Amino acid sequence: MDTALIALHLRQPTAHTHAVVNQFLAQSVDAAAESVSGLLELRNDEDAQLCCWFALSIYETLAAPRNWSQLPPHARRAAKDRIVKLLLAAAASADAHARVSAPQLSLPLHLPPTPQPALSPSNASTIPQIPSFLAQKLNAVVARIAARMYSDSEWIVFDDLPSINNSRVRLALTERVVDEFLSISIFASIGARPMHAPQSTPNSTPSSTRAAASLAWSVPVIADCLTVLNCASHSPTSFPSVGLSPSRGDSLPHSPVHQQKDLSPATASIPRSVDMPSALSALKILALLAQRVPMSEPIYAFRDMVSSFGVYAASCDDLDVAGEALGALADVCNARKKVEARAVGEFMGGAGVGGGVVRALRRSTGMAGVGEEPRVGAHNGLGGVDEQYTSKLIHLMSSFMRNHIKRVESVPGFPLDEFLQLLFKFTFMQSSAESFIDCIRIWELFIDFLTAQQNLGISVNRYRDGLVSLSRYVVPALLYSQGSKYLDDLSFDRSDGHESEWDSFSNTCLSLIAKISDLFPADIVQQVIELFIGNEGLLLQVAGPKLDAACRDLCTIARLIGQIAHFFCNLGDFEENLKDTVRLVERILELLKAGLDGQDQGRVAKNILCCELLGSLRMYIHWMEKYFALANVKGEHAHDFSVLLNAVLDVAVTSLLSKDADIVVKSSQLLFSVAYTIRPNIVLFPAMRPLLSNAHGIARNLVLEAKQNLYKVVTLAIVVPVNATKVSEEEWNSRLSQLNEFFSTLVQPFQSLFNAEGKLVVNAQDPLVRGEVRHVLEALTAAMQAVDAEAANPKNVVYLSIKPVIVRALSLFEVYAQDSAMLLDLFNFTQALQVSLKRQSSRENGTLVVETLQLFMKMVESKGLLHLAASQQQKGAANGLDAVVASADLSQLHLLDKFLEFLTAIVQDNSKTIEALLNDIFVFCQYSFKFIAHEDSANESLKLHFFDLLFTLLTFHQRYYFGSTVSRSASQHEHEVAGMLEMIANSFSDRNMEVFRHNLAGLNSVNVKCTLYLKEFFQKHMMVPFIDLFLGILIAKGHDFMKDEIVDTLAKIMTCHTPYFRHEYVPHFMVKYCSGLHSQDQATLFNCINGIENGTNTSELISSLVVDLVYFQKG
Repeated sequence: MDTALIALHLRQPTAHTHAVVNQFLAQSVDAAAESVSGLLELRNDEDAQLCCWFALSIYETLAAPRNWSQLPPHARRAAKDRIVKLLLAAAASADAHARVSAPQLSLPLHLPPTPQPALSPSNASTIPQIPSFLAQKLNAVVARIAARMYSDSEWIVFDDLPSINNSRVRLALTERVVDEFLSISIFASIGARPMHAPQSTPNSTPSSTRAAASLAWSVPVIADCLTVLNCASHSPTSFPSVGLSPSRGDSLPHSPVHQQKDLSPATASIPRSVDMPSALSALKILALLAQRVPMSEPIYAFRDMVSSFGVYAASCDDLDVAGEALGALADVCNARKKVEARAVGEFMGGAGVGGGVVRALRRSTGMAGVGEEPRVGAHNGLGGVDEQYTSKLIHLMSSFMRNHIKRVESVPGFPLDEFLQLLFKFTFMQSSAESFIDCIRIWELFIDFLTAQQNLGISVNRYRDGLVSLSRYVVPALLYSQGSKYLDDLSFDRSDGHESEWDSFSNTCLSLIAKISDLFPADIVQQVIELFIGNEGLLLQVAGPKLDAACRDLCTIARLIGQIAHFFCNLGDFEENLKDTVRLVERILELLKAGLDGQDQGRVAKNILCCELLGSLRMYIHWMEKYFALANVKGEHAHDFSVLLNAVLDVAVTSLLSKDADIVVKSSQLLFSVAYTIRPNIVLFPAMRPLLSNAHGIARNLVLEAKQNLYKVVTLAIVVPVNATKVSEEEWNSRLSQLNEFFSTLVQPFQSLFNAEGKLVVNAQDPLVRGEVRHVLEALTAAMQAVDAEAANPKNVVYLSIKPVIVRALSLFEVYAQDSAMLLDLFNFTQALQVSLKRQSSRENGTLVVETLQLFMKMVESKGLLHLAASQQQKGAANGLDAVVASADLSQLHLLDKFLEFLTAIVQDNSKTIEALLNDIFVFCQYSFKFIAHEDSANESLKLHFFDLLFTLLTFHQRYYFGSTVSRSASQHEHEVAGMLEMIANSFSDRNMEVFRHNLAGLNSVNVKCTLYLKEFFQKHMMVPFIDLFLGILIAKGHDFMKDEIVDTLAKIMTCHTPYFRHEYVPHFMVKYCSGLHSQDQATLFNCINGIENGTNTSELISSLVVDLVYFQKG
């Protein structure tokens, strides 16, 4: 071999070197043998080292399953022998340098059969040390060959590993070998078997194959790692009570609690002789194995492994090693979500995961258990640990709380009180907002657990004082006035359209308080009211720079006040508490008026505060509804209620006239809630007169949402009866007259735009005409939406009021065919007509609606909207993420999006009229797919609405498409079903994760509602393509974050008809995926896939199938 030529090729390949190297590689086994000689000479030569790397790459390729199975036995043994010689040479170098100084590189095997020359410090320098990139490559090659030869009973590498004296070298190689073995399912399954698995045959059963697989090879590895860690046990200890207890409150004494049963870990020391780099490797290896080995079989030493994690997490001074131990405990927590009943006590006990968590918390908080000394550095915050350790501990506690907190109360003597005390102290010792919020999320998990317990009728009162105390301590973290150490580090910027850092921080904290209030409402309500009363004067007490901070504090308190609103409806005696609650609402109104009436100083901050207060006030609507009901029953409350509601309406109307758009929207929402939920006769309230007398004039100056809410309020005030009283026919006629009179100001001018034949007599593009048409459409759309959930009579009144406009409005689709903004309003109008007033409108306008849909589907194609949707991807690619797209283009895309939503709403009607339109809609979808929903299209909203339309078609018209819900036979519309399923299948190649998630859920929903996978048509024509599709995704690991959902879907499809699956798909699988594999590998895959049937282990079998298939196809 030309060493210089190989080195040149690796550095700077040319056509000549490529040709020579390819010719050299034609005999790959001999090429590897020849190349390996460079390292055997141990020359400190860069060219020789590159050639060695080249040789090891050849061996790595040879060791791939497909290639290795094709080598004859003698060639395999020869390859293994050459690698062993290479290892011996490398080991000699490693040992030589180990005697001079601690080696920094992970170097492999030193096998004793070949004696090594004695090396001394004087001659060690003459032997070059192996570079780390070669050592790592060598470890990878050894691991691959060891796995291949182990399965064929040719080399049991685990017999040789203990003979390596250098622990760093041994464990570095062991870690790589273990990782390789665990990637093969037959070596990574729980079970008892001989050291090497017997060869499988195609006729062997899946159960026998899986019973033959085990982790027995890991036993000596575990023993070696535990020996390296060398933990020495001493006397057991109890868990002391420390600090403030969330389960006992401020009154809990700070002295140790009574002695408990021995569930604590042993107080363990780590000898100084332990080599920390070796310990780090040992922990990594045990972390991999502890997730898989049987917990209840002593041979696997699961208890000792977990105990060692706890010891190193709590006691190791090397924080990198301690952090690795924390990570190992977290991995065990996540992997062992199910624990056998007989093993729970040991798993959660002092020497188990629970004990490890408690000891790590003690360390971080600087607290010591009985017989332990406080750790040095505990006074410097967080027990002298660093940020990385803290982060890993938070992750561990989150995993523990999420997966195992439900078990702690079933384990006698588990120190739950101390655990919560330590977590409490740890939470408020955090110096960063990020870690503080992570701790708050851990508390949320605990409170979710308590809520579930309470829902089962189990008392959680023992935690009352502590959790109320937790709420009291969280609030100061949200307030400037109480010296929060986090707020200065948070950004309030929402410029990117997402929530700010402050929003995320405050939302998480307020969510925690809300969950605590659900458990102990009386305590939290009292706490929040006291906080509000104590701070309501802040707005008048401060000025200048402090005003912004005061307004932000009041915003937070306002949200807290809103969160507790629902408790006033059912907490205690409603009537007895009425006076206090009325006074609280009045205080909110007073603060809101102060914010609205104040000077311009701090106007922006005050406007934000007013929005929060209006939102909080809206939360009291249901309480006011109950107050209104009481006032109607007991007349003595009627006057007080009227005074309070008038004050609320007065503030809402005043806010509606504000210059701030956000305040206007919030006030319109409050007015709508009053009209829709409380349903008083608001026409009679003095505060409403300025609004009702000039509603149309006010509405023209409002933003769209506020305008629609205003028209909804007026519509409900006229057509909805008070207190659901029975209304006579005469009164309904009176209400119709009132509504006609109100809308006449809009309807009559609109009708005057048309002649008797229904043709426009004005210039449709005139800005005044266009603006008037839009205003009328928006107002009448809001009126229809207002009665969407009402009974027939209110809907009849609204329909008769807008009836003169309907035909003329629908005729405008052709007039404004090129005006996207107008078309959007027309669609909103038509959709409201079809959804809210379907029964009233369908008799007279059903045909017209269908004709309008057909017209627009043709219009979409002729206008080029679909081409525009596809072109946005190219524009984005050309101009980058910050490209400015013309507003007209965006408006047209919005129009297309709205049309898809509109079609989806329309096809939910399964009447014959709409059924006649289904074929047209399918043809439209087929044509539109390549523009709207193809994977190259960029618009996520269009894609989601397009597929929503397909799923709605299949589920709402299943009798049309499938014949009946129970029939398995074919229907006359198989072509349409196949087309829609093909579009859905193509969507799974989309790079957009949200589209993938949405459509996978949609496909399973169609199966649930229509029994899709059981249909004979699906099994014959779609089952094989869908299984191949999802198997391919799993093999490519393109959507690993949704692996469980994909496997679950595959399991449903594969087991829908097991005999058919085995007859049709299994042979297809063997031909497509297994051709060229070793016969033993083919047998393993056949047994696995042929064993899939409807059972509890189906998902496990599919996962094993994918893992094995990927492994066997490597290289």
